[in-house]
Amino acid sequence: IYNCLLGVMERKKYIYLLLIAILLFGVGIFSAARLERSLKNEQSRADSLQVDNYFKLANHHLYELSPSKRNVLIAKNYVNRALHLSQRSGYIFGSGESYLMLSNIYKELDRDSVAMSYTWKAISLFRQHQLTEKLGDGYAQLGWFYDAYNAGVYKRIIFHESAQTQYG
Repeated sequence: IYNCLLGVMERKKYIYLLLIAILLFGVGIFSAARLERSLKNEQSRADSLQVDNYFKLANHHLYELSPSKRNVLIAKNYVNRALHLSQRSGYIFGSGESYLMLSNIYKELDRDSVAMSYTWKAISLFRQHQLTEKLGDGYAQLGWFYDAYNAGVYKRIIFHESAQTQYG
């Protein structure tokens, strides 16, 4: 009986050791996954800050410096960098804002059809992700493509009313 009990206790010891090993392995995997998520979040924050810095630089060249084609092209370069980084990191707000800024840049370069296509891209993205305030910005920007006279005034009113609806 003693030998039998000793054998059972010995097996229980191995079972406990196995359970402890499984538990530690599980905690290790959980910790590694948590660490990986944390690093991704930190990288995402760093990317969004870099995108915001590109926007500041673009705005500086576009609106604060003397208006020149050179400054507009420099601003376009910064916005393209912001767009690529936003798309790579999945920063939806940054992608949509890049589209709106590219729309402004192409409007400044007298390329209204390209500018309007970027505005529609922004609207589509904001609608898809239910970013209503930014969707309002897109509709407002679209309204400015139409003149305040003749037939364009009706489209302008429609888009500005759509913007107002999105703003609440």
